[in-house]
Amino acid sequence: MLTWISEEISFSQQDLDPMRNQNNDALVISATLSNFWVKKVLVDSGSSADIIFYDAYAQLGIDNAQLRKVNTPLTGFSGEMIEPLGEVTLPLSLGSYPRRSTKMVKFLVVNAPSAYNIILGDRV
Repeated sequence: MLTWISEEISFSQQDLDPMRNQNNDALVISATLSNFWVKKVLVDSGSSADIIFYDAYAQLGIDNAQLRKVNTPLTGFSGEMIEPLGEVTLPLSLGSYPRRSTKMVKFLVVNAPSAYNIILGDRV
């Protein structure tokens, strides 16, 4: 059984990476996905979908036969339509022991350029 603990997240000056000081994104994290450490995970509460970009998906070594067909295109903020390659459910872990939490997340796999590997939407 998976359990989520609701706890406040806070950051101090010591957590600030001076090389990323120009980043305007709300929250970019790293996470464990299918036992792989994945960097550049954008937490976007404005997104209604959880997305993994194909380049990152391919590096996980998961066979494309695992993708389930989806018939719903994604609409970007500028109105462009993108057809996902499919959807896949994978275990996503956040945090470290003893406050580590794992949840099965349904990702849309998208073959499009992105500065991020994953976008976590409002459902995670």
